[in-house]
Amino acid sequence: MKGHIRERSPGRWAIILDIHDPQTGKRRRKWHSFRGNKRQAQAYCAALVTDMNNSVYVEHDRQSLNDFLDAWERDWAAKHVGPKTFERYAQLLNLHVRPVLGDKPMQKVSAQDLNALYTSLHDKLAPRTVRHVHGLLHLVFKHATKWGAIIKRNVVALTDPPKVEATEAAVLKLDEIPQMFAAIRDRADLFPIAVVALGTGMRRGELCALRWQDVDMDKATLRVERSLEQTRKSGLRFKSPKSKAGRRNISL
Repeated sequence: MKGHIRERSPGRWAIILDIHDPQTGKRRRKWHSFRGNKRQAQAYCAALVTDMNNSVYVEHDRQSLNDFLDAWERDWAAKHVGPKTFERYAQLLNLHVRPVLGDKPMQKVSAQDLNALYTSLHDKLAPRTVRHVHGLLHLVFKHATKWGAIIKRNVVALTDPPKVEATEAAVLKLDEIPQMFAAIRDRADLFPIAVVALGTGMRRGELCALRWQDVDMDKATLRVERSLEQTRKSGLRFKSPKSKAGRRNISL
């Protein structure tokens, strides 16, 4: 793989790379523009040739972040995550990422751009939500790095997302349990659910998906078979349990 430089005007250079096309077997030329002195242009040309020889060369691409996100949502997210998660991804991207960085060429999105985004979101969102934005962008740019040589490296890994303070989930204290039962004892719609939830630790979606056929009175067991979720697009739907234990039997 070879390359050479040609001066177009003072301080402006054309870098011409001779590329072997493995599909056609022919050689073609790839042009890059560069501003600087001759030594800098030669160094940049040498770096591009090295990248080619090491199979890490990335061609110049003007594809915007919005364009890549459209393809990513359609070709990956829609097929690999559940409807609720997909809805959340789209919400985070549409509200917080696309309006700020969407029109920027994907290859020009920098760690500085992302840190500025996190700073702007910090004033209006909880740190945990900003962290979710960071995690989602890390996944998006990871795929961009992996697919089609769109970018060389995942710039999201170079950023500093906000820290999230560890907090313990609020749980009922022993002396609060009788108070809760007393308050809802006459609520036929809530009392049975509260008893099962407290006795089993099941998630809300799992509780809402319970059927009588999942309960074995003789063996005093309850079978968790599915969970119920709601999305704006699909409404209510059943899915596999989210818990790490998945489908399981619970002794009553």
